[in-house]
Amino acid sequence: MKKYILMIFSAILLFNLAQAKDFAEEVNLDKESIKQSVNQELKDLSNVLTKEITDANTPFKDDRVRLMCSGWPICKEWVKIKFLQDSNFKVTDAEVERWISKWEDKTATWEYKFYVQTEEKGQTKAYLFTRGIDGLSYNEPILIKKFPGHPVPYKPSEKIAYPEEYMSSWPGMPRWKYRGYGTKVTSSQYIYKYDEQGNALWERRLYVKVWYWFSIKYFYFRAYQTKADAFYNYEEPVEINTFPSPAF
Repeated sequence: MKKYILMIFSAILLFNLAQAKDFAEEVNLDKESIKQSVNQELKDLSNVLTKEITDANTPFKDDRVRLMCSGWPICKEWVKIKFLQDSNFKVTDAEVERWISKWEDKTATWEYKFYVQTEEKGQTKAYLFTRGIDGLSYNEPILIKKFPGHPVPYKPSEKIAYPEEYMSSWPGMPRWKYRGYGTKVTSSQYIYKYDEQGNALWERRLYVKVWYWFSIKYFYFRAYQTKADAFYNYEEPVEINTFPSPAF
């Protein structure tokens, strides 16, 4: 469709240029002014064509997906190789699991899994990226049966770590007794199980650091799904002894 629109646009532009030339000859307009106008319109057309070609040849559906892939080591290189093998290859979606795997001396150890969905050779496929046991190396992606979707369907993740979180987005927060104090917030999100149809059920936790008068308190809020893409069940906050800063 874009191709035909551009052809029509080009034809209209050329027609207008011809009309402008005829008109200039009739009224004896300044030829240099006409030349500048023609060059500018050609430049604008070139910019449009360049953008269309670039958009058509990118291996990512949109900027969010591209930025998510950029945040996971080896993802961009893997996409580059796939794209060289198949010019129609495209990453259409991405999502991340992040959770605290253990605590050591009040320090949280975070774990991550990264998912991408692709279109390749006329098929929709899904891949899982993981880290090595040491937490420093990165494994080659493996093909999985199904992309797990998003913990919040209408708000897919935009970052792998250090997500932008707001307490006001968590139900019940306006009634929380510490709501008005200075805070720092981060979150985890992970698949705690799959249903019988293989759909992912997500659990989310919101971690909050609160400056309360002359002391600091730490809490987490927990929410979980019982059906895929369904509303979450929210629990009352639990006080903990530290704040788990993400480190990826």
